Amino acid sequence: MYDEIVSLGWYCGVAASMGRYGLRSFSGPFDWYFTHDFASVIDCIRTDFREFLVKENLQVVADKPQEFIDGHYKMHFNHDVKEDFETEFPAIREKYMRRVDRLRDQLKTRTICFLRAVTSQREIEYIEKNRDRIERTLKFANKKKRFALLSSELSTGSC
Repeated sequence: MYDEIVSLGWYCGVAASMGRYGLRSFSGPFDWYFTHDFASVIDCIRTDFREFLVKENLQVVADKPQEFIDGHYKMHFNHDVKEDFETEFPAIREKYMRRVDRLRDQLKTRTICFLRAVTSQREIEYIEKNRDRIERTLKFANKKKRFALLSSELSTGSC
């Protein structure tokens, strides 16, 4: 059995569905974004979020000023900016860093089940080819705990 289920996304529908079924007990750093690049999510965890939401890596989407992209991790955020990215960014970053800290704390003390919605056959192939690396990364702060990576072929959705 697992103490927590943590979303690794690909889009916000994973966290929304978990909430609808009572499977979310806290907001994590991967709940409200989207990315087709699962390798970037694993890299973000592997590097302990070192480059996550570093201002120099961010770019506001030209035709959608309420959205921004973390170019380093290829993550697209479209829920956080209400009016002005520059003004709101410090609070947005602080919110996400609280979520990162909460995940770190959970990884130290809880048995975690990670949930990722798979975006494509290419991603399934990446997971199969890199299973050992993914498992080592997800165990980094959770060494003596059990974990699972669940995949579902959810390939469409909007946030």
